[in-house]
Amino acid sequence: MTDIDRGQTVPRLEPQQRRSREARARILAAAETLLREDGIDGFSMAAVGKVADMPVGNIYRRFEGKDDLLQALKDVVALRIREAVVKAVQGGDHCSLESYVTAFALAVGDVFSNDEALHRALFDPRVANRPMLETGQGVRQTIFGFFLGGLREHFPTMRDERLASAAKVAFSIITNAAIFKVRGSDPIMSGFSWAAVKSEYGMAAFAYLEKAVTDTPSYKMSPK
Repeated sequence: MTDIDRGQTVPRLEPQQRRSREARARILAAAETLLREDGIDGFSMAAVGKVADMPVGNIYRRFEGKDDLLQALKDVVALRIREAVVKAVQGGDHCSLESYVTAFALAVGDVFSNDEALHRALFDPRVANRPMLETGQGVRQTIFGFFLGGLREHFPTMRDERLASAAKVAFSIITNAAIFKVRGSDPIMSGFSWAAVKSEYGMAAFAYLEKAVTDTPSYKMSPK
C-alpha cells in the first residue's frame, strides 16, 4: 500500500526546498568571494551572479536587492564571529584575569584579521544601514554577555553594577580597536599591526580591570 492509499500526504516539495537552500548558500558564498576580492565598491547583484554562475534573476528571486543580500551575509558572518570568539576563549584554562583577558583579545583579533578583506567590506560605514547595525549590535551584546560571565569568576565579590561597568570599558577597548583596525580608515590604527592590536589593547584592558578592582568611581553609573 502506498502513502497515497493510506491517505498520507507525500512531501513533494522537499527536493525543491533543498535546491532553494543550496542556491541561497551558493549565492552567499559567491557574495563572500566577491567582497574579499573586489570590496564593497565592486559589489553588485550582477557581479554576484557572475561569480555564482547564475542568472541574476535567480538571485532577485531570493533577495530583494544588494542591501538585502548584504544583510543576509552579515547575519551569517556575525554568527561566525560570535561562535569563533566563544570557542577560542572557552577552549583554554584561564586561571588568572590576565590570561582570560589576553585570550579574549587574541580571539577577537584573530577573527577579524583572519578574514580581513571580508570584514572590512561588511563593516564599511557606507553600508551601515539600520538592519545591519542592529545585527552587529545584537552579536556584540551577546559576546559582551559571554565576556562578562567569564569576568565574574575573577571578581566574585565585586558588585554586579560595578563589574558590568568595568566590563563594558574593557570590552570596548578590545573590540573597538579591532573594528577600527579592520575598517582601515583610521590613521592611528593603521600604524598598528594586528599582532600589536591584539597584544597592546589586550594589555590595556587588563590594566584597566586590575585598577577597577581597587578603585571606586566618583561618578554615578547608569543602570543601562
